[in-house]
Amino acid sequence: MKKFYSFLLALALLTLSFANAAEWHVTTLEELNNAWTNYVSGDTIFIAAGTYETIGNLSVTKSVTLMAESDALSMPVLTGVQFIYGQPCSFEFNGLEVYCDAVGAETTTGKYFLQAVDANLLNGTIPQIIIKNANIHGFGRGLLRADNSTNMATITQLQIENCLIWDMGRNSVGYSTLGVKTAKISNAVIINSTFYNSPNGTWNSEDTTTPINFLMENCCIIKTTSSSSKLIITNKTKAGSTYTVKNSIISHSYDDTSDKMQLKFADTADEPNVVCNLENSILGINFKDPKIIGTLANNTEVTVSSLAYDYDNMTITTDPNTVKNIGDPRWKVNEESTGLTKNSFENIYAYFDGNNLRVKNLPLNSTVDVFDVAGKKLFSLSKINAEINIPVKANILIIKVFSNEGSRIIKVLK
Repeated sequence: MKKFYSFLLALALLTLSFANAAEWHVTTLEELNNAWTNYVSGDTIFIAAGTYETIGNLSVTKSVTLMAESDALSMPVLTGVQFIYGQPCSFEFNGLEVYCDAVGAETTTGKYFLQAVDANLLNGTIPQIIIKNANIHGFGRGLLRADNSTNMATITQLQIENCLIWDMGRNSVGYSTLGVKTAKISNAVIINSTFYNSPNGTWNSEDTTTPINFLMENCCIIKTTSSSSKLIITNKTKAGSTYTVKNSIISHSYDDTSDKMQLKFADTADEPNVVCNLENSILGINFKDPKIIGTLANNTEVTVSSLAYDYDNMTITTDPNTVKNIGDPRWKVNEESTGLTKNSFENIYAYFDGNNLRVKNLPLNSTVDVFDVAGKKLFSLSKINAEINIPVKANILIIKVFSNEGSRIIKVLK
């Protein structure tokens, strides 16, 4: 009975926290710093379009969401910032661009986007780290650090969705972009994202104590890893783990060498009680033989004899040129996009049909956030294709659509 009352108390505190959650709307660096200093757990900080320069280190000690303002017609940009966990809590970063080193910088700094190595993390669990609809680049070591040998973070859910991540690891190529070496991660989901032009490895996990469900789907990893880096993907194993790479394209190392171009799903080829899957994916140029370490339960590799890419125009061509509908939907593969074209994205429209809100011509895997005229979020829908049709009570709505092709603001009046 004591445990039951403890559970009810915890539930009540959690409910109270969300009930008291506030929204901060910032337009200047001063307002952003004030919001960060004073927010309470569960708050959302909305950031207006613009550039917020040389922010510095921000300590994450309470659950928080940082998100582009609903009417931001361009992606807000944060520079010189590094988020550092001080306490176990959730962190969401949505619709923003962030960098430490400017594009083309000759001198790089040994920074991460997010660090999770504080001793306090030993005493709790990070429920969620969610990074979506973001452009992240110019961090000299990586995007995420959870590699301390004594302060091992426990993370229930790590989610990276609809992100462009490039120019990572040039300061220290021995660190992977996702350097989660000692983290105890239960679920890792990386979808609709591109990792590009980085001399370090992409994923490094060496924990053997926690079963993990790892999914990489609809991703492109292009021109990454080098002779001094970790492998593209490194996993050690715990019985009960599942690793899946699906509908993805991995090709070209940073320096045209092949010794680190491998996917290590398991410690050995015969690791028991670990399921490894490669489904409808291209393992292209510069790969080392064997391409995969670990026995595959499913292997439907799409074999190509050549692969060329143009990052600026987001195009990939292969031989044979019959390969279609694979990789991050931003890319056009053999002249065919896996999502809708940018022209069709401009044609999204919304209207009221009686008491129902209808939004049409949505690109593949859209996220639709709906706000009332005061800026209060009414609801959010993810992984939407083509259209939504849902009842709402408000007469004036502001709709923000995130997709692999960008973001769009629509105002609708009944």
